[in-house]
Amino acid sequence: MGFEIFTEEDRQKEREQLAAYDLDVDLFEKMDLKMKQIVPERNCFRIETNKGFYCLKKMNLSFEDIHILQEMTAHLKKNGFENIFDIVPQSNNEILMTYEGSQYYLTKWMDGRESDYLNLLDIKASIEALAKFHCGAEGFDTKYNTQHRKLYGRWNQGFTDKLREIEAAKAQILQKDSKSENTRIIVQYLESCERDANHAIKLLDKSSYKRLNARDEGKKGFIHHDFAQHNILHTFDNQTYIGGFESFAFDIKMHDLGYFLFKLMRRKGWDLDSILDLIGHYNDIYPLEKEDYEALAVYFAFPHDYKQFNRLYDKEGKDIGDMEELERVYIESEYNQTKKDFLIKFESY
Repeated sequence: MGFEIFTEEDRQKEREQLAAYDLDVDLFEKMDLKMKQIVPERNCFRIETNKGFYCLKKMNLSFEDIHILQEMTAHLKKNGFENIFDIVPQSNNEILMTYEGSQYYLTKWMDGRESDYLNLLDIKASIEALAKFHCGAEGFDTKYNTQHRKLYGRWNQGFTDKLREIEAAKAQILQKDSKSENTRIIVQYLESCERDANHAIKLLDKSSYKRLNARDEGKKGFIHHDFAQHNILHTFDNQTYIGGFESFAFDIKMHDLGYFLFKLMRRKGWDLDSILDLIGHYNDIYPLEKEDYEALAVYFAFPHDYKQFNRLYDKEGKDIGDMEELERVYIESEYNQTKKDFLIKFESY
């Protein structure tokens, strides 16, 4: 099975996001800009104006979250992490421009390229940047309410909710058609996801997850919560910048690292030596402890791949008879076999 098959999911999400933008001359006039060119760039628009080049993004955040985001940016820079995108204030010194019920903001455009999961140098640079980001994020405090962004201790509930979704999807498939070969393959895949989810929950219960949450919460840091290639930029002077902080959260740091590495392995394959090497680059900057590795083992064990299936069949209504789509869920595929072998080895490690 080709690992590149998973890249289309992220592309579709970005197309949907950009299609929701209400781009109009009036919007740019309110920003006191004269437009020369607008170009879509993954999850934003690159705009050329009479005042220079900017990145235009749509943001739907509360008043409190917007100001927390500003404070986080200042906190990171104060702690020595400069590789983030500065939001350009509007003429009224506000960072957002409201237009047609939506909020937009500008950052200065930086020449560079998006991180590439197939480029080992990019991957290492991204992980090192994440470790430095986590170092800079510690010791953060704010006068605003952050309770709605605190996710400490919620993995068990989140995993349990996803397990219920998997069970419901299997029941729905069987209700539609319980006899075809395609249905058998899909149900077999969902049953495999059920087993993996239950295994991950048991691993979590036996791990030092509670102690890890107490440790990280005590350090008063924050995490990116969407650390993926589309939010990482490599400039031509060998700097790595992190953007897309809108999903920020207060949670254990291993959520960011686990999320990034899981996405990486979906594309490149599940190889233990490679992953341990990459974790080592993070560890050189932000030393990990036993409970961190336990949390990674739990995160890798959970079948996050189910989200791919859910998007394809539940939300996009794909025909379950499409053989190319069926290969994504065939449990005897090369992808699922290598993943199974990796999980056994990593848990033993």
